[in-house]
Amino acid sequence: MDLFTASKDERRLLTYLESCAVDHGGTVDQRRMNDADRAIAKIWKEIGYLTEWRRIPFDALPKSQNPAHIPSWLVKLSDEAWKDAHQERRNRHGRLLEQSYVKKYWEAEYRA
Repeated sequence: MDLFTASKDERRLLTYLESCAVDHGGTVDQRRMNDADRAIAKIWKEIGYLTEWRRIPFDALPKSQNPAHIPSWLVKLSDEAWKDAHQERRNRHGRLLEQSYVKKYWEAEYRA
């Protein structure tokens, strides 16, 4: 995927799936995704951008200790997806620094 031509939804989905891979062992909460997100993930799986994208069978659903994350899908990112996710996080950081509410903190002088 080319981050320069990727849509905002694709970039957002990539960072969400990367967070699920890191923070939740590759389990994805379907409540945080819409039909368009699942369609993108399916395409990414077909082209090898995701090495794994599959539904967890109902009888194998783990009991979540965190009600904010109820796993229902499994994801594994390809090496390319990991590289792109890292780059997108750096790009997002740069975009946030340009927003006025963040910029004022970086530009403010330290006053003891």
